[in-house]
Amino acid sequence: MKKKKLICGLLSASMVLTIGGLISVYAADTETLADYPEYKEIVQKYYDGASAAWNISQFQENNLCYLAGYYSDINKLGYFLQDIDNNGTAELFIGAIDDGTDSYEGMFFDMYTLVNGRLSLVTTSGERDRYYLCKDNTIANEASGSAFLSLYHYYTYTDGQLNLKESVVYDEERNPQNPWFFSTTASTEYNADEFTSISEADAASIKNKYEYAELPFISLADMK
Repeated sequence: MKKKKLICGLLSASMVLTIGGLISVYAADTETLADYPEYKEIVQKYYDGASAAWNISQFQENNLCYLAGYYSDINKLGYFLQDIDNNGTAELFIGAIDDGTDSYEGMFFDMYTLVNGRLSLVTTSGERDRYYLCKDNTIANEASGSAFLSLYHYYTYTDGQLNLKESVVYDEERNPQNPWFFSTTASTEYNADEFTSISEADAASIKNKYEYAELPFISLADMK
């Protein structure tokens, strides 16, 4: 056997900067769940929950991403394996099958890896705290605290850890005239003092560097 390898709020048009969108598609990894029994156990839990029509609370109570409760359909939820940091271990992504009908598609719900052979949850999404895999394997996080506060974090991923590359924040309450701010050292919890003011054009330039990937999720119905 081979080696085992804060919320995107709905802002007014004046607040939103265009991002490249879902433009790239990853090729499916040659590995399967049979190579990763730890991942298969997680995918099986999602399968069992979706088959039983669990609601969001039931998914959450079972330590799974509650967003899956909006689907509870083995044909609409899926998984994807890809080694995104090239360390010989594929990461596991859980998400919704993209058919272009709702706003949760394109993002991933959960991201798992193996650390010293043990299952580890890297990160999980929420309605106002959404994670995406970018074309260059950057992990993007769109979050929001209100209609006046939106955050865009970009991370490198290595061996189970997310490390901040840069963050862009739209904070209209802090500065209505120039609401865009930037940091490369921001902490997980938003602290305005860690950010410096930038122009809207600079904010757009930073965000547009990161092109979101369309992940080829395998439906739970086709789990193998």
